[in-house]
Amino acid sequence: WRHLTGNEFVSYYYAHARCAGMTKMEVLSGEKGFDYFESEEEVQVFAREHLGWKGEKLFSTPGETMMSSPVIASATNKRKERNTSNEESSPTKKSRTDNQRSGAKPQSKSTTCYNKAPSPANSKQSSKSSKSKKNDTSLPDQQLTYKDKLEYCKLTLHPSYKLKTERLSSTSNSVVEQLEREIKLFMKRAIGTGYEINGMTAQSPGFMYICGGPGTGKTTAVAACLQHLANWAKESGFAKPRSCHINVASMSNGAIQTEMLKIMSKKLEIDKSSSPDVFVKHFQKKGMVLVVDEIDMLFKSHGSSGEEWFSTLIGWCEDKELPFSMIGISNSVNDRNATKIRELGNHPHELVFPTYNETDLLDILQKRIGKKIVDTKALQLIAKRVAASTGDARKALEITSNAVDKALDACSEKWLEEVNDDCYPLVKLPQMMRAIREGMPTRHEEVIRGLPQAAKVILCIAVSLGKVWGPTAAVSIAALRRYAAQATQHSMLDGASIGQISNLVEMLMDSGLLTADHDGFYFNANDPSSRLHLGVQLEDVEIALEKTLLGESSFYRGLVDYVKRECPHPPST
Repeated sequence: WRHLTGNEFVSYYYAHARCAGMTKMEVLSGEKGFDYFESEEEVQVFAREHLGWKGEKLFSTPGETMMSSPVIASATNKRKERNTSNEESSPTKKSRTDNQRSGAKPQSKSTTCYNKAPSPANSKQSSKSSKSKKNDTSLPDQQLTYKDKLEYCKLTLHPSYKLKTERLSSTSNSVVEQLEREIKLFMKRAIGTGYEINGMTAQSPGFMYICGGPGTGKTTAVAACLQHLANWAKESGFAKPRSCHINVASMSNGAIQTEMLKIMSKKLEIDKSSSPDVFVKHFQKKGMVLVVDEIDMLFKSHGSSGEEWFSTLIGWCEDKELPFSMIGISNSVNDRNATKIRELGNHPHELVFPTYNETDLLDILQKRIGKKIVDTKALQLIAKRVAASTGDARKALEITSNAVDKALDACSEKWLEEVNDDCYPLVKLPQMMRAIREGMPTRHEEVIRGLPQAAKVILCIAVSLGKVWGPTAAVSIAALRRYAAQATQHSMLDGASIGQISNLVEMLMDSGLLTADHDGFYFNANDPSSRLHLGVQLEDVEIALEKTLLGESSFYRGLVDYVKRECPHPPST
């Protein structure tokens, strides 16, 4: 089994082992749900129907390394042992169904049950469980050979990799921690619906809308909270909570209501062709927390039918006596679809996830792959770049994975089989920079692409001098003109008169790519002694130029070598 990059609607495709060796196009030309899958839920359905999977709590992650790793196999056995011991020591639980059958009132619980401290036995159990989890967690540098370490890195960098110790959500971001607390409280109220608390029947919390930019940890946070909910319910004596996660973006454009009810029917263990009224009856007996990811796609892809189905779901949520609650997740914050969700959802409880900052992204990467495999400076660079653009954690994971690929490609098979610890880091800064060039266009790329050829040449000269003399070194108009004369010999420029150079310099200054030395108050582009320097990061301009001018000619490399040889230091003023 393996995974393939997705598109704007699907994050990743999961390819069956029978498709080994096929290209992405060949895989996607096969049968959906048989040869390839668009979500983990689809893989689980296939596993139940064809591979005899029984619905184990431990979620699978794509990749042969994960399935065959002795570390993961050991972790699986430990989890099974821990689950078995927990079952033996779990408190007696009474479900709504049992209460209804016996005619008794729901089990009475005090309001402190939502903040109930576990008993001493449970505290010890939790402590053991926590220690066991720490032991189960393996970092890539704990693998045997260099190849194992790098391949395990790629596994842990995959967005769908399930971190059982909540590594991804344990960042220093206190805002996210507060949001997670609110999600947990919502879920606890959801499973408490129908129970008697201080003589009053607890009501359903209804609908929660979670939004924020892509890759800000929304889905990960909800998944971690569901994991916490299952443990909390067991310790607090509640019936096992039923939850159902559906990603609308991974579904076909058919009857959305039918497709979603089909998935929900498996969680409720009822016939998939049951009518909505039958679902409501089973909600009353068993309850459900429905998580709808990419909920805005109900309107984008399914139009009026999606809107009608959304209204039905909201109707169920607003029945305060019905133990059915829904959490909608979306990248839409202030657009038309977000407004529609708020209006049709009757202004639900809303949580907005902020973008990750540089510290958060670095923490996420290091908790997934450790601090040895990838150069710390490389991790700091990708964290800084992503934080400055979108704050999308998935983008940081994707680019870092690409850098690991480049490290694998650069090494011989013989070296990869070595087991020494003398070659850290295995992924160097240049490999990360190349991955950034491919996966993350610079902010200035579009501006530079629109420049005339002559302006690109002058910028190329300034970059060459900055690379040798230092990015903050001042360059005079006379120096630019001198090296521009060489460009005319390479047919890169038609002329290098002071008037032509000054016009091009003014164009580059207007675009913000060059700036005057000091405050620029007395700067004159027609004065050969006037000095300027790069107005942006040298690496940003170099990456942008490499996709246009630098990749087309040897002039840049030749100029850098010439300056290093003839004038390695900037001329004195």
